[in-house]
Amino acid sequence: MKNKIHFKSVLLTLSVIFATSFGAQAMVNGKGTLRIDIQMPEQEQKDLLRSERTDVPAAQAKIYKDGELTQETEINLHSRGQSSLKEYDRKNMEAKSNSEDDKNKKLHTGSVKAKEMILSASPEDYLVTKNMLVYRLYKAVNVPTMNTEYAEVTINGKSQGLYMTSSSAAEHLILEEDAEVVFRRRYADFIELKKAKKSLSEADIKAYESKLADLYKIATTQKGEELVAGLSKNFNVDHYLRWLAVNYIVKNSDYFDEVFFFAKKDKNNEMQFDIFPWDLDDTFAEQMHGMGLPGYINRHQEGRSQRQMLYSFESQLDQAVSQDRVLLTKYFNVLKEVVAELSDDKVDHIFGTVKNKLIPYLADADILNGGLIDIQKSVHDPVSVLADMEIKRDLVKSRLAEMRAELAVIATENPGERAKSFSKFRKKISRIEQKIMRQMSQ
Repeated sequence: MKNKIHFKSVLLTLSVIFATSFGAQAMVNGKGTLRIDIQMPEQEQKDLLRSERTDVPAAQAKIYKDGELTQETEINLHSRGQSSLKEYDRKNMEAKSNSEDDKNKKLHTGSVKAKEMILSASPEDYLVTKNMLVYRLYKAVNVPTMNTEYAEVTINGKSQGLYMTSSSAAEHLILEEDAEVVFRRRYADFIELKKAKKSLSEADIKAYESKLADLYKIATTQKGEELVAGLSKNFNVDHYLRWLAVNYIVKNSDYFDEVFFFAKKDKNNEMQFDIFPWDLDDTFAEQMHGMGLPGYINRHQEGRSQRQMLYSFESQLDQAVSQDRVLLTKYFNVLKEVVAELSDDKVDHIFGTVKNKLIPYLADADILNGGLIDIQKSVHDPVSVLADMEIKRDLVKSRLAEMRAELAVIATENPGERAKSFSKFRKKISRIEQKIMRQMSQ
């Protein structure tokens, strides 16, 4: 496929080359930029380099937009994450405002307004482009998501590189989606409580937990119309299938724990669950997760993946989609809607939006040098960064075109013809491996 070169894109690229060739900035201040300056005692800054969660209870934060100070407040800061804590100096962090006045109760970075703000270094993501892009793809097809922004973070006057800001998932779901309870799916479909409204009793939380467990019981015991009806009664199956569709488009190879389940009661007092994706640094992957593990559920499933347009079979819910004729047919119908909604123009708009947000930061020497301590271990090259985004954009368009062609073939087949069961032995071995992973991650 030939790349379409737009005049505006050329001008933007040339502006980056000019800025980086003739003296890069030491700190972003220009139009279209956000910066968070944090001050703390020197020892606390050193402590943040530890490979375990570290808290800074009373740091001072200043937030700048377009070089102008927009907010100043005290924050509680702590490092977070798994691989970023253990393997990288650039830490993922969470900042919480210590202020109770209306002006500073929430931290503000552009469209992101949060009392608990996530600062994602995402050192395994190429300048956080995968996260910034895929959250917007989810939003375009009505999968629950949230606002994200780029921002440079400095600590005691030293740049920490480019970060992505967002609300914490649990806070966003409780406050913005009016969820009563938030769970996170972990290894082997283990469900972990993340947050609940203070008004909920322990019995209320247990009831939600039990209802979520029932969904998995339905997925493993029911078939056909009963399976679809059983799941749909208390679960937004459409959103889940749309999530799977986008995961296939962007080749999301992360483990299937990167999703939250949130719930509240409807007007009939029925518990209703929905999903919220999280942490997208393993998108645009070469292969599905866990394919190197002997006996693992995804191993040797490339053909199934292509025929069913699914990019993981790890969760029992995903296995139900793959194995059941009626549910797989429903998934294909959802796919038709998703590929129609993600037109080439829509994809261009999403990638263009993120590109325009990123470009003002590519003239900053500290941000480019951040690549030295991230997974790539080299200075970011602005031209290569923008070229990488073009490659990702073309991949999305190419996969969408392939999916449209595949759906046309499926339309000529008997409904559910591509459904295929996994052997009980394979599922058992895979569950054992997943449980071992869960124990190792704790």
